Amino acid sequence: MSLLAEYRACQDPFAQGVLDRLLSTLCRHTQANTFHVSEAAQAMATSLGKGDLRQYDWNTQVKKLGDVGRKIFAWDHFVTVFELRRALDGLATPTEASVRAILSRSSVAWILKTEDKRLDDLGYRSRRPDPHYAYTAAGIRLLK
Repeated sequence: MSLLAEYRACQDPFAQGVLDRLLSTLCRHTQANTFHVSEAAQAMATSLGKGDLRQYDWNTQVKKLGDVGRKIFAWDHFVTVFELRRALDGLATPTEASVRAILSRSSVAWILKTEDKRLDDLGYRSRRPDPHYAYTAAGIRLLK
Protein backbone atom coordinates (compact mmCIF):
# COMPACT_ATOMS: atom_id res chain seq x y z
CA MET A 1 0.00 0.00 0.00
CA SER A 2 2.74 2.49 0.89
CA LEU A 3 4.54 1.69 -2.38
CA LEU A 4 1.40 2.66 -4.27
CA ALA A 5 1.09 5.86 -2.22
CA GLU A 6 4.76 6.70 -2.83
CA TYR A 7 4.30 6.13 -6.56
CA ARG A 8 1.30 8.43 -6.68
CA ALA A 9 2.97 11.17 -4.66
CA CYS A 10 6.34 11.04 -6.42
CA GLN A 11 7.31 14.19 -8.33
CA ASP A 12 10.65 12.95 -9.69
CA PRO A 13 10.13 11.28 -13.10
CA PHE A 14 13.09 8.92 -12.67
CA ALA A 15 12.03 7.83 -9.19
CA GLN A 16 8.44 7.46 -10.34
CA GLY A 17 9.66 5.21 -13.16
CA VAL A 18 11.49 3.01 -10.67
CA LEU A 19 8.42 2.81 -8.44
CA ASP A 20 6.29 2.01 -11.49
CA ARG A 21 8.55 -0.96 -12.29
CA LEU A 22 8.46 -2.10 -8.68
CA LEU A 23 4.66 -2.13 -8.69
CA SER A 24 4.54 -4.12 -11.92
CA THR A 25 7.16 -6.54 -10.59
CA LEU A 26 5.08 -7.00 -7.45
CA CYS A 27 2.07 -7.89 -9.63
CA ARG A 28 4.15 -10.27 -11.76
CA HIS A 29 5.69 -12.13 -8.84
CA THR A 30 2.78 -12.25 -6.41
CA GLN A 31 2.08 -15.83 -5.37
CA ALA A 32 -0.69 -17.14 -7.62
CA ASN A 33 -3.79 -18.16 -5.73
CA THR A 34 -5.30 -20.09 -8.61
CA PHE A 35 -3.50 -22.44 -10.92
CA HIS A 36 -5.02 -23.50 -14.25
CA VAL A 37 -3.95 -26.02 -16.87
CA SER A 38 -5.35 -26.22 -20.38
CA GLU A 39 -6.60 -29.58 -21.57
CA ALA A 40 -4.27 -29.40 -24.58
CA ALA A 41 -1.21 -28.55 -22.47
CA GLN A 42 -1.92 -31.42 -20.10
CA ALA A 43 -2.42 -33.81 -23.03
CA MET A 44 0.96 -32.74 -24.41
CA ALA A 45 2.66 -33.16 -21.02
CA THR A 46 1.11 -36.60 -20.67
CA SER A 47 2.27 -37.63 -24.15
CA LEU A 48 5.81 -36.51 -23.20
CA GLY A 49 5.66 -38.59 -20.01
CA LYS A 50 5.81 -35.51 -17.76
CA GLY A 51 2.72 -36.18 -15.64
CA ASP A 52 0.59 -33.48 -14.03
CA LEU A 53 1.63 -29.98 -15.13
CA ARG A 54 0.64 -28.60 -11.74
CA GLN A 55 3.89 -30.02 -10.34
CA TYR A 56 5.89 -27.57 -12.47
CA ASP A 57 6.30 -23.80 -12.49
CA TRP A 58 8.15 -21.28 -14.63
CA ASN A 59 11.41 -21.94 -12.76
CA THR A 60 11.24 -25.70 -13.46
CA GLN A 61 10.00 -25.45 -17.05
CA VAL A 62 13.36 -25.97 -18.72
CA LYS A 63 15.18 -28.47 -16.52
CA LYS A 64 12.43 -30.57 -14.92
CA LEU A 65 9.69 -30.24 -17.52
CA GLY A 66 12.27 -30.44 -20.31
CA ASP A 67 10.88 -27.55 -22.34
CA VAL A 68 14.27 -26.30 -23.52
CA GLY A 69 13.86 -22.87 -25.09
CA ARG A 70 10.32 -22.69 -23.65
CA LYS A 71 8.97 -23.66 -27.07
CA ILE A 72 6.10 -25.96 -26.11
CA PHE A 73 4.46 -24.56 -22.99
CA ALA A 74 3.60 -21.03 -21.87
CA TRP A 75 3.37 -20.04 -18.20
CA ASP A 76 0.58 -17.54 -18.69
CA HIS A 77 -0.61 -14.94 -16.22
CA PHE A 78 -4.30 -15.85 -16.46
CA VAL A 79 -5.13 -12.57 -14.73
CA THR A 80 -2.53 -10.47 -16.47
CA VAL A 81 0.00 -8.20 -14.81
CA PHE A 82 -1.59 -5.32 -16.73
CA GLU A 83 -5.02 -6.07 -15.27
CA LEU A 84 -3.70 -6.39 -11.71
CA ARG A 85 -1.82 -3.15 -12.12
CA ARG A 86 -4.84 -1.40 -13.63
CA ALA A 87 -6.92 -2.47 -10.63
CA LEU A 88 -4.28 -1.16 -8.22
CA ASP A 89 -4.04 2.13 -10.09
CA GLY A 90 -7.83 2.41 -9.98
CA LEU A 91 -8.02 2.37 -6.19
CA ALA A 92 -9.20 5.80 -5.05
CA THR A 93 -7.99 5.29 -1.50
CA PRO A 94 -5.77 2.22 -1.28
CA THR A 95 -5.79 0.26 1.95
CA GLU A 96 -3.85 -2.83 2.85
CA ALA A 97 -7.04 -4.87 2.54
CA SER A 98 -7.95 -3.46 -0.89
CA VAL A 99 -4.42 -4.03 -2.24
CA ARG A 100 -4.35 -7.58 -0.87
CA ALA A 101 -7.76 -8.26 -2.42
CA ILE A 102 -6.47 -7.24 -5.85
CA LEU A 103 -3.21 -9.17 -5.55
CA SER A 104 -5.13 -12.23 -4.38
CA ARG A 105 -6.68 -12.40 -7.87
CA SER A 106 -3.28 -13.42 -9.23
CA SER A 107 -3.53 -16.67 -11.14
CA VAL A 108 -1.48 -18.47 -13.75
CA ALA A 109 -2.07 -21.19 -16.32
CA TRP A 110 0.00 -23.70 -18.21
CA ILE A 111 -1.07 -23.48 -21.83
CA LEU A 112 0.56 -24.41 -25.11
CA LYS A 113 2.55 -21.81 -27.02
CA THR A 114 0.02 -22.23 -29.85
CA GLU A 115 -2.79 -21.35 -27.44
CA ASP A 116 -0.82 -18.36 -26.18
CA LYS A 117 -0.45 -17.16 -29.77
CA ARG A 118 -4.22 -17.37 -30.26
CA LEU A 119 -4.72 -15.15 -27.19
CA ASP A 120 -2.20 -12.67 -28.62
CA ASP A 121 -3.82 -12.75 -32.07
CA LEU A 122 -7.20 -11.91 -30.50
CA GLY A 123 -5.71 -8.95 -28.60
CA TYR A 124 -5.63 -10.64 -25.19
CA ARG A 125 -1.89 -10.58 -24.57
CA SER A 126 -2.08 -8.19 -21.64
CA ARG A 127 -5.55 -6.65 -21.74
CA ARG A 128 -7.83 -9.33 -20.45
CA PRO A 129 -10.56 -7.91 -18.15
CA ASP A 130 -12.40 -11.24 -18.23
CA PRO A 131 -9.80 -14.00 -18.57
CA HIS A 132 -12.40 -16.77 -18.77
CA TYR A 133 -14.01 -15.03 -21.75
CA ALA A 134 -10.62 -14.52 -23.41
CA TYR A 135 -9.68 -18.17 -23.01
CA THR A 136 -13.06 -19.28 -24.36
CA ALA A 137 -12.72 -16.92 -27.34
CA ALA A 138 -9.27 -18.40 -28.05
CA GLY A 139 -10.66 -21.94 -27.84
CA ILE A 140 -8.66 -22.79 -24.73
CA ARG A 141 -10.37 -25.30 -22.48
CA LEU A 142 -9.17 -25.55 -18.91
CA LEU A 143 -9.12 -28.71 -16.85
CA LYS A 144 -11.82 -28.75 -14.19
